[in-house]
Amino acid sequence: MMRWAFLALAVWPALAAGTGCSSGSSYPCSGTPCSNEGENTCQGSEVLHCTLVVSDGYDEPACQALVWRPYTDCDDADDAECSAGACVREEGRCPEGSLGFCDNGALQKCHGDRLLARTEDCGTQGLTCFDVDRPGGEADGVCALRNEPCVDQTDSHGLECQGNTYVICDDGYPTYERACGENERCSEQSGLPECGLALPCPPDETNLCSNDQVYGCQVSSTPTVRRDCRATGAVCTSVEGRSLCSLRPEGPPAPTFVAIAGGTFAMGPRGVTHEVTVNGFEMMDREVTVGAYTGCVRAGSCTPPDMSGFYCNQYDVPHWDLDADLPIVCIGTEQAAAFCSFLGARLPFESEWEFAMRNGGEDVLFPWGADAISCDHAIVSGSQDSGCDRREPWPGCSRDDDRTSAGICDLAGNVREFVLNETLPGATFARGASGESGAAAQLREPAQSTEFGHDTFVGFRCAR
Repeated sequence: MMRWAFLALAVWPALAAGTGCSSGSSYPCSGTPCSNEGENTCQGSEVLHCTLVVSDGYDEPACQALVWRPYTDCDDADDAECSAGACVREEGRCPEGSLGFCDNGALQKCHGDRLLARTEDCGTQGLTCFDVDRPGGEADGVCALRNEPCVDQTDSHGLECQGNTYVICDDGYPTYERACGENERCSEQSGLPECGLALPCPPDETNLCSNDQVYGCQVSSTPTVRRDCRATGAVCTSVEGRSLCSLRPEGPPAPTFVAIAGGTFAMGPRGVTHEVTVNGFEMMDREVTVGAYTGCVRAGSCTPPDMSGFYCNQYDVPHWDLDADLPIVCIGTEQAAAFCSFLGARLPFESEWEFAMRNGGEDVLFPWGADAISCDHAIVSGSQDSGCDRREPWPGCSRDDDRTSAGICDLAGNVREFVLNETLPGATFARGASGESGAAAQLREPAQSTEFGHDTFVGFRCAR
């Protein structure tokens, strides 16, 4: 921001002199030059705004100028026209002492002697336009649910509990409300109103189920919704003593090991392969789930996932620890190894993982063949359609194509997986294309730190 401000000040004398674009610019500045920044004018039905344009070379190299830019189109407002730089519905002076009034559900405002029409309609928001009295006796028009001011008008966008109803206020009047259910109560104990369970938080702050929603006490002393299981077609159920979302009332299926006969194959990227012989082994048919990992935590053999890492604590990231059927993520390599030991197993060797992914060492890029990875074949991550539009992993075996000939799911997609390197003692890698440009048979990332894997798209499975 300082760089922009400095640049604007540096060029201001030239702008005031009407020089338009700076010398040496190879592109014309967009818009007609103007001289009075902040002023409006009309061009047909459009309101134009005089604004300072400062470009550092992306769209218009070295362009610094005051130009007219489109601001709004009066045709978007019913029966309005552009006059003196504003959308006007009615000529003449506004009512004496009035800030605005209502007409057919649309809110209009006075600006000096002109009546400005807002293009939005209260009705399209499910609201009604009311004339309300403001301090000082002046009338004003507002869009609201009802002509009843909010109890606390100190905040124009206030949130408050009114009885057992959660209310959002805009300009001091209610614009949204939600009545809490019969098993809920509206509480402001956390500083913000929420519809929480009408029950006290248990001493150990465990989660609770109600109407297929997971409630927790991590934010306030009243249980509040942490995850709505219904959004993914799941139910709220008890899994290993915890309330989690699950596709089945009894929880996700237990880990199943699939036997794979050994063999010799050409391992590694095409053109840089080396022959490797793999002995017979067993591998889990799907990635370790939250439900399965929770059992290990309850038994005291595993530690909870670390949700404090950069990728795991983002505001828009789902609660990975609340869905029993999703792969467990946000853990490190040592935690993954501890879980496998809990089952009497270990992390797969890298050669085993690749041998299994390639249908027993076949010359293929993916379990389904050579077609590029996409949401048609696998759950994609690491690209613009991360998680195939869900921005999170999916339950195991959600794509039939991403299943090997032995019946092992998600080796190409869903989450990357920790593997051991048998030739480098202590070395751990993460394998799986998971939507990146490389093929599953080629992509590998070092994972030698226990911190690696505290990520929303890195998990694991076990072998023995």
